[in-house]
Amino acid sequence: MACQANLVSGGVMPHDGKDADCAEPVQRRPEALPVESGLALLRRHLCSILPIPIRRKQFIDAVSARIATWRAGLREGLMTIKAHVWLVCSHLICCSSSAPRADFAGSCQQSAGAMRPDRSPVMELNWVYRRPHYRVRDGALYFLASTRPVTTMSAEELSTWEALATADSRESLRSRVGPGADAAIARFLELGVCDEVGSFPPGRRRAIVVEPHSDDAALSVGGTMWLRRNELEFTLVTVASRSNFTSYFLSDRDFFKVEEVTGIRNAEGAAFVRQLGGSHRALGENEATLRYRDEDWSLQFLGSHRVSVSAFNNRQALEPDLARWKAALRPVFEQLDGAELWLPLGIGNHSDHELARNASLSLLAEDPDLARTSLVRLYQDVPYDSKYIDHLGRVLRELTNAGAIVLPEQVSIKEAYQCKLELLSVYASQFKVPAIEHGVDASSRVGAHGQERLEHLYRLERRPGRLSPLRMTLDAPQVQVVLPQVRRWLKRHAGAPLIRILAILPPGRWHEDVRLLTASFPAATFELYAPPAAAAEADAVHFPRVEVHHVPAGAGAWARTALRLALRRPSPTLILSGPRYLEARLFGLLGPLSDTIVVRAMDHFMLALNEARRSPGTD
Repeated sequence: MACQANLVSGGVMPHDGKDADCAEPVQRRPEALPVESGLALLRRHLCSILPIPIRRKQFIDAVSARIATWRAGLREGLMTIKAHVWLVCSHLICCSSSAPRADFAGSCQQSAGAMRPDRSPVMELNWVYRRPHYRVRDGALYFLASTRPVTTMSAEELSTWEALATADSRESLRSRVGPGADAAIARFLELGVCDEVGSFPPGRRRAIVVEPHSDDAALSVGGTMWLRRNELEFTLVTVASRSNFTSYFLSDRDFFKVEEVTGIRNAEGAAFVRQLGGSHRALGENEATLRYRDEDWSLQFLGSHRVSVSAFNNRQALEPDLARWKAALRPVFEQLDGAELWLPLGIGNHSDHELARNASLSLLAEDPDLARTSLVRLYQDVPYDSKYIDHLGRVLRELTNAGAIVLPEQVSIKEAYQCKLELLSVYASQFKVPAIEHGVDASSRVGAHGQERLEHLYRLERRPGRLSPLRMTLDAPQVQVVLPQVRRWLKRHAGAPLIRILAILPPGRWHEDVRLLTASFPAATFELYAPPAAAAEADAVHFPRVEVHHVPAGAGAWARTALRLALRRPSPTLILSGPRYLEARLFGLLGPLSDTIVVRAMDHFMLALNEARRSPGTD
C-alpha cells in the first residue's frame, strides 16, 4: 500500500460514543493481519503443549518479543533500502534539466517521510511520535478521560513510552531504553498509539492549506495531500485553533478545559501534517463554541445551553469576528512568497467554514498584492459538500458573478483512500473513523459516477471582486423569501410599544439580537417566550426592555401559550419555528390581529432585518 512507508499506524478512537468509558480494541491495519494471525496461532499452539502455566507464559512472552524484534528489524531494513533508492532517484531527477513537472492529479506513490537535513538519511529513517491522546496511570495506558485502559504496559514498554515524551529515532531509543525498545515500538504501532515517520525528498515546493478547524483539511483534501506529499511541502494553517470541542460533547463527559482541548487538537493537526513531511501553524482564533461562551464549561452549562450552542454555530458570524479572522490570516498571506494557497469554499451550515472563506476571499479582493505570485486553489468542504449540493453550486455562481474564473480540478484518490482514512484516525478527539467514514465516502463519490473516488478543488485563475456574505450563506434563499415580509413588518411596527417573540427554536445569539431589535424598534418592550432549551440563554441576558417568560416543553404547552396570548391585546409577534414550521403557522392563526411573522431561525429574521434597515426598498 502506498501509505505504508510513512503512515505506520492507523488506530481509531478507542472509546465508543455511546459509552465513553469503554475503551475499544484499536482497529489494526489490514497489512498486519497475516503476521498477527500467525503469531496468535503460535501462541495457541504453545499454550496447548506447555503444561506449566508460569513457564508457559514466560516462554510465550519471550518468543513474542523476539518475533516483534525481528519484525521491527525487517521494517527498518526495508526503509533503509527505500531511502537509498529515493536518494539516488531524486539526485538523478535534480541533475536532469528535462525532468517533467508532476501533474496535479498524478498519484505520487513514492514512499517517503520527513528527513531532517542535518542528519544522515539512514540514521533518520524512522522517527517515532506518540499520539497526543494517551495518558499513563498505574502502569496502564488510557485514552483522554476514559476510565478503562487501552492496554497495560510492561516495564520496558513503560520506559519506551516515557522516552517518547519527545519524538526520537529508533536508534536513539535503543541506546536509551535497550533492545526491548523495538518490541515496545512495534506494539505501540499496532495499537495505533504512536506513529512512525520516515524521510521526504528535499527541494519540494511550498503549499499553504488554510482550514477552519483542526481536521477540516484532512477530511476535505487529505487524499490529495497524501498523493502530493513528495512534491509539495505543506504548511497546515488552522484558524479556529482555540477550542473546547471533543466527541465528549455527545457523550456527556466533563472534558471542557480550553487549554487542554486546544493543546490536544493542535497536536492532532501537527501529527497529521507531520506524516506528509509538513508543519502546522495555529492562528489562535476562537471556534464557534467559544465565541458563544469563552470559558471552561461544565456539564451543567452544556446541558442547559446545548440547543442554543447548536443554533449559534449555524448563525452567520458578526462583522467583528470577520475582522479578527482577516487580521489573523493577513500575515499568512503576506508571507506566501510564491507558495501555493489552498482555501475552503465554506460549504455547509457551520459559521466557522463561512468565516474562513469570507475572510480569505475578502483579503484577496481588498489587496491585489496579496498572493499575487501564488497559485490559489479552493477546495470543497467534506463531508458538507455531499449534503449541501445546492449551496456548493450557489457559492461557485457567486464567485463567477463577482468576476472570478474558477477551473474545476478533480483528483482521483482511489489509490489513496485507505491512506486518507488512516490519516483521519489522528483526529481521535473528534471522531472515530467508522463514525465519519460514511460522510467521507459520500463526498468522495460526488461527481464520480461510480467509477472513482474524488476530491474536488478549483484553480482560481482570476480572483473575484467584493462578495456579498449574505448571498454566499447557506440560508440565503430563506432570507430572500422573508425579506419582503420583514421590510413591511418593520415599516408597520417601527413605533410599536410591545413585540412578542415565541422562541420555539432558541435564538442562539440573544445577547447580540437584543441590541439590533431595540435599535430597530426603539419604543418597544419585548416579551420573549422561551422553552427549557432556550431558557438558560434568555435568562443570561439582563436588559430593561426585555421580559422573559418560561414555557414548558411540548406542543401542548405552546398551543396553550398561543391561545392565552390571542386573548390579550394584539401585538406584533415573531415566531422562531425551527423544524415545527406548520405548527408555528397554526399558532399564528390563533391571533389574527397580532400581525404574526413566522421564520425558521432567528438568523433568517436578523439577516433580513439588517438588510431591510440598510435598504428599505419598496416591498
